[in-house]
Amino acid sequence: MRKETTRWSLLSAAGALALGFGMSTSQAASLVQGSGTPKLTDSVIQVADVSGGASAGADAGADAGVDSDGVSAGADAGADADASVDADDTSGTDSTDDGATTDSGTTASGDADAGATADESGVSASATSSTSASTSGEGSASASSSAGSQASTSGGTTLLGAQSTSDGVATGTDATVDTNASVDVSGAGLSGGSESSAGGSLTGDGSIGAASAASAGLSSEGGTSTVQSTGGAAVSIDGDGTGNASTSSGAGFDDGNISGEASADADAVLEGDGSASVGSAAGVTANTEGDDQQIDAAAGAVSNLEGDGTAGVTTDTNAAFADPAAASSHVDATLNGPGSLAAHSDSAVSHNVDEETVGVSAESNASADVVGDGSANASTDASGSLVLHGETLGSAETSADGTLDGEGSIDLNSAANLARSKTTKAVAAEAGSTAEVEGNGSAETTAEVDVGLSHNGNAANAAAQAAAAAAGLNPNAAANASGSAAVSDDSAAANADATADGSAEAPEEALSPAVDVLLNTQTNTSATVE
Repeated sequence: MRKETTRWSLLSAAGALALGFGMSTSQAASLVQGSGTPKLTDSVIQVADVSGGASAGADAGADAGVDSDGVSAGADAGADADASVDADDTSGTDSTDDGATTDSGTTASGDADAGATADESGVSASATSSTSASTSGEGSASASSSAGSQASTSGGTTLLGAQSTSDGVATGTDATVDTNASVDVSGAGLSGGSESSAGGSLTGDGSIGAASAASAGLSSEGGTSTVQSTGGAAVSIDGDGTGNASTSSGAGFDDGNISGEASADADAVLEGDGSASVGSAAGVTANTEGDDQQIDAAAGAVSNLEGDGTAGVTTDTNAAFADPAAASSHVDATLNGPGSLAAHSDSAVSHNVDEETVGVSAESNASADVVGDGSANASTDASGSLVLHGETLGSAETSADGTLDGEGSIDLNSAANLARSKTTKAVAAEAGSTAEVEGNGSAETTAEVDVGLSHNGNAANAAAQAAAAAAGLNPNAAANASGSAAVSDDSAAANADATADGSAEAPEEALSPAVDVLLNTQTNTSATVE
């Protein structure tokens, strides 16, 4: 097995993740390498030959600058080590630089750390990378790691970036490879980070090969802020094997009024044959100025197994305004044996004001794909309210849940929207959720709205509720509720609607549960005029 194979698996997983996350692969690659970020010090890892078949090298660079407009800093580091021993050469050599040793058991290790801080604005970025390789018998081991970070603040604009990679290849009778990569960025109310690791271990014959990578980027200018992080890990085994590959990414924003979080995790375990690859991505974008404010959070995770073992993925997102609206999404999936998993979550909340109306909206989505023997669970919810002088004029909430037992997919959506006139004489609300499951499982949705106004003794109120649930093969459920109320000096009117739909097919013999569909709707309106 060659190192290039492992790197390709890692890049493939990261590329698929980037596309699922709504970015092109070029955008994902440029996340921490944009033209606006301080440029890393150019450096090349110099490798010095050491007698006995071992070599090691390390390099580090840093730069910093201060001008009338702001502060910038950058740092990078790299380490490389390899060690080998022939079958008829048992002499031992040692290097203590970044670590390379040859004897009857060959080892190699490399570490790289980089940090950059713009102290005046309290922003920082850091990256760490490490790897080790160990063989016995015939030998041959290789390890490399690199890390870089950038931080800049100037004229109200903050830019941060961090990236790290590590990989190691070992051949021989007993080969063990460990790699780790992690990054963190924080500043301007934003935070992001990613951590990835890929293991190894082999008894008999050889070789393994493993790789891990992590990156994070942050930008803030005016009222627009964005933070994203990605991670990936890959393991490949040709001999007896085991494995291990895991990655975790997170992103968040909080200014005390608007907040959002996203997280993604993926892991895989192998015992024989090979290979495993995992990827994770998380991002949050916030617009906190003007009449149209919004926050979005998204997360994605993938895990692929081509041999024995288990795998798991989890994604979570939430977005909220302190009072008017909130949304959240969750997905978890597991796999037993060969196959693949994919999970996606996103949540968004907005607050909009124009010349005549005030509105809030919330929406969340969740999806899971299982190929092979596995299972999945997913949920979404969205809610909003319109409050004026301590009085609630309208509220809406909705949710969706889905389960999957075996191969298939889950797709969920929940959305709530509310609007009122600036004269407070009209208000409307709607909420709805859908749940679609391909495979054997269940789908459940609920929706509820409540609106009410009063003016000069005139009052109008409307409420609606809907619920739908289905279980069996390919279950689907949808629930929608809406209501409106309007008042004037001499009139009042209210309207409410609710719908529920659900279906499921009969499972194949010996599968459960049996077909089960439950639908429920309820509406209530009132209007009075004095």
